[in-house]
Amino acid sequence: MLCPKCQIEMRETVGRYQYRECGLDNVVLDDWPMFVCGNCELKLPRLPNAESVAAPITRNIVIQPGRLDGDTILFLRKAMAITSTEFAAMLRVERGTVSRWENNKSNIDGLTDLRLRLEAIDRLLPPT
Repeated sequence: MLCPKCQIEMRETVGRYQYRECGLDNVVLDDWPMFVCGNCELKLPRLPNAESVAAPITRNIVIQPGRLDGDTILFLRKAMAITSTEFAAMLRVERGTVSRWENNKSNIDGLTDLRLRLEAIDRLLPPT
Protein backbone atom coordinates (compact mmCIF):
# COMPACT_ATOMS: atom_id res chain seq x y z
CA MET A 1 0.00 0.00 0.00
CA LEU A 2 1.31 3.45 -0.89
CA CYS A 3 1.22 6.29 1.62
CA PRO A 4 -1.43 8.80 0.52
CA LYS A 5 0.79 11.69 1.68
CA CYS A 6 4.21 10.85 0.27
CA GLN A 7 3.52 7.93 -2.11
CA ILE A 8 6.09 5.66 -0.42
CA GLU A 9 5.34 1.99 0.27
CA MET A 10 3.91 1.55 3.77
CA ARG A 11 4.88 -1.35 6.02
CA GLU A 12 2.31 -3.56 7.69
CA THR A 13 2.56 -3.89 11.46
CA VAL A 14 0.50 -4.23 14.63
CA GLY A 15 0.21 -1.38 17.09
CA ARG A 16 -1.81 1.16 19.01
CA TYR A 17 -4.10 3.41 16.98
CA GLN A 18 -6.29 6.27 18.16
CA TYR A 19 -9.45 5.57 16.17
CA ARG A 20 -10.83 9.10 15.69
CA GLU A 21 -12.69 8.05 12.55
CA CYS A 22 -15.41 6.51 14.74
CA GLY A 23 -16.30 10.01 15.98
CA LEU A 24 -15.03 9.50 19.53
CA ASP A 25 -11.73 10.97 20.70
CA ASN A 26 -11.10 8.42 23.44
CA VAL A 27 -11.14 5.19 21.39
CA VAL A 28 -7.79 3.44 21.09
CA LEU A 29 -7.32 0.16 19.24
CA ASP A 30 -4.55 -1.90 20.87
CA ASP A 31 -2.63 -4.59 18.97
CA TRP A 32 -4.46 -3.58 15.80
CA PRO A 33 -3.18 -4.34 12.29
CA MET A 34 -2.15 -1.16 10.50
CA PHE A 35 0.03 0.31 7.80
CA VAL A 36 2.76 2.78 8.81
CA CYS A 37 4.73 5.04 6.51
CA GLY A 38 8.46 4.96 7.25
CA ASN A 39 8.86 8.46 5.83
CA CYS A 40 6.06 10.57 7.38
CA GLU A 41 4.92 8.10 10.12
CA LEU A 42 1.28 8.21 8.93
CA LYS A 43 -0.68 5.35 10.50
CA LEU A 44 -3.66 3.81 8.73
CA PRO A 45 -5.58 1.05 10.47
CA ARG A 46 -6.62 -2.04 8.61
CA LEU A 47 -10.39 -2.03 8.89
CA PRO A 48 -11.90 -4.53 6.50
CA ASN A 49 -15.29 -3.71 8.02
CA ALA A 50 -15.84 -0.70 10.30
CA GLU A 51 -18.72 -2.55 11.94
CA SER A 52 -16.17 -5.03 13.29
CA VAL A 53 -15.10 -2.49 15.93
CA ALA A 54 -18.59 -1.21 16.77
CA ALA A 55 -19.32 -4.03 19.23
CA PRO A 56 -16.16 -3.62 21.35
CA ILE A 57 -16.62 0.17 21.43
CA THR A 58 -20.28 -0.23 22.38
CA ARG A 59 -19.37 -2.71 25.12
CA ASN A 60 -17.09 -0.10 26.69
CA ILE A 61 -19.64 2.70 26.25
CA VAL A 62 -22.50 0.92 27.99
CA ILE A 63 -20.44 0.23 31.14
CA GLN A 64 -18.89 3.69 31.47
CA PRO A 65 -20.08 5.72 34.46
CA GLY A 66 -21.87 9.03 34.02
CA ARG A 67 -24.27 10.25 31.39
CA LEU A 68 -23.51 9.78 27.72
CA ASP A 69 -22.27 12.86 25.85
CA GLY A 70 -23.33 14.03 22.39
CA ASP A 71 -20.51 12.34 20.46
CA THR A 72 -21.25 9.03 22.17
CA ILE A 73 -24.98 9.31 21.50
CA LEU A 74 -24.25 10.07 17.83
CA PHE A 75 -21.86 7.10 17.64
CA LEU A 76 -24.51 4.74 19.02
CA ARG A 77 -27.17 6.04 16.63
CA LYS A 78 -24.88 5.61 13.64
CA ALA A 79 -23.77 2.17 14.82
CA MET A 80 -27.44 1.18 14.99
CA ALA A 81 -27.80 2.50 11.42
CA ILE A 82 -31.00 4.41 12.16
CA THR A 83 -32.16 7.93 11.39
CA SER A 84 -32.58 10.55 14.09
CA THR A 85 -36.35 10.22 13.66
CA GLU A 86 -36.21 6.45 14.25
CA PHE A 87 -33.80 7.00 17.15
CA ALA A 88 -36.14 9.54 18.74
CA ALA A 89 -39.11 7.18 18.42
CA MET A 90 -37.09 4.34 19.94
CA LEU A 91 -36.24 6.52 22.97
CA ARG A 92 -39.70 8.14 23.14
CA VAL A 93 -38.44 11.70 22.65
CA GLU A 94 -38.74 14.39 19.96
CA ARG A 95 -36.29 14.43 17.05
CA GLY A 96 -35.17 17.92 18.10
CA THR A 97 -34.18 16.52 21.50
CA VAL A 98 -31.90 14.01 19.78
CA SER A 99 -30.34 16.84 17.77
CA ARG A 100 -29.70 18.86 20.95
CA TRP A 101 -28.03 15.85 22.62
CA GLU A 102 -25.85 15.06 19.60
CA ASN A 103 -24.76 18.70 19.35
CA ASN A 104 -24.09 18.96 23.10
CA LYS A 105 -26.78 21.64 23.49
CA SER A 106 -28.53 19.67 26.25
CA ASN A 107 -27.83 16.59 28.33
CA ILE A 108 -29.66 13.31 28.15
CA ASP A 109 -31.74 12.53 31.25
CA GLY A 110 -30.95 9.50 33.41
CA LEU A 111 -33.87 7.28 32.40
CA THR A 112 -33.34 7.89 28.68
CA ASP A 113 -29.61 7.31 29.10
CA LEU A 114 -30.38 3.91 30.63
CA ARG A 115 -32.92 3.13 27.89
CA LEU A 116 -30.31 4.00 25.22
CA ARG A 117 -27.68 1.78 26.83
CA LEU A 118 -30.12 -1.15 26.97
CA GLU A 119 -31.10 -0.63 23.32
CA ALA A 120 -27.40 -0.52 22.37
CA ILE A 121 -26.82 -3.82 24.17
CA ASP A 122 -29.79 -5.45 22.43
CA ARG A 123 -29.02 -4.12 18.96
CA LEU A 124 -25.22 -3.98 18.80
CA LEU A 125 -23.77 -6.61 21.11
CA PRO A 126 -23.82 -10.25 20.12
CA PRO A 127 -25.61 -12.59 22.54
CA THR A 128 -23.27 -14.43 24.89
